[in-house]
Amino acid sequence: MNKLLLKENHSSLNLYEKLCLLSEDQLAAIERGLEWTVKNCPDAVLMGGTAVVYHLTEGRNLTPDLDFMVHDINSVAAKLDEENTGNKPLFTGDKYDLGITVKDFNTDYLDAEKGNRELNKMILENAAEAQLGSYIINILQPELLAIMKLNLGRERDIDDGFALLGSGKCNAGKFKEYTDKLKNTLEEYHSIAQYEKLIPR
Repeated sequence: MNKLLLKENHSSLNLYEKLCLLSEDQLAAIERGLEWTVKNCPDAVLMGGTAVVYHLTEGRNLTPDLDFMVHDINSVAAKLDEENTGNKPLFTGDKYDLGITVKDFNTDYLDAEKGNRELNKMILENAAEAQLGSYIINILQPELLAIMKLNLGRERDIDDGFALLGSGKCNAGKFKEYTDKLKNTLEEYHSIAQYEKLIPR
């Protein structure tokens, strides 16, 4: 039995329930990604769709992949190459290099030096702790995850951002503190700052 299917080993019931819907192959890939990351990149921070599902209490389908922000992408690449683990650069549609993708893990490692570096720095410095199966990992705080998603501006990301704001998991004070600090680096700062009103008190 996959370790990820032990309910008592999860700090998010919603994520556990969504993992139970995945195939054995999808679960095995996620477990390989978690095991490798915990062993080789203990400071990596989980973000993306899996982090959204973790923070929500219901809804939002789980895409069977992992996204981690890392301090030192060169170190990650060196460790993968040392173990002969297949990897390649991670590109956006306009060929902008964001980091590394590992097909066998179904995992992306995002370079903190690419994109909004101020936001990335805050992501790495303000991580929370989460338990997924037998793995203890760092995870992006819901307030910063909402800001990141809303700033990306794609329809799915905006939906995720609003879901996080209304989830009861975000703290309005923290959200305001983070958005104020990112004022000069967020493309949608003025809109995002107004969304503080959507957070339940």
